[in-house]
Amino acid sequence: MSNIRPVSRFEGRPAGTLRGVRTLVNLGAQALPYDLVSRSGFQVEHVPVASAVAPSPVQIERAVGTVRWSLAAGLPVAVLE
Repeated sequence: MSNIRPVSRFEGRPAGTLRGVRTLVNLGAQALPYDLVSRSGFQVEHVPVASAVAPSPVQIERAVGTVRWSLAAGLPVAVLE
């Protein structure tokens, strides 16, 4: 069972209340709602990966690159599916 709860449960809370997370990498097919993202203060990278399909090398590099950038900047990161 995953410890990550849907981001929608965090609407209306100040940025960073997701256990200090400042960057979200969204691997879901759909982007997070714009109004939620714009109010959240999170850095968000959307890398859409279709269900039951392996991500392409480009998608992997984009997602991993965002995680590396975030960690190098001292920003905790969460990856959502």
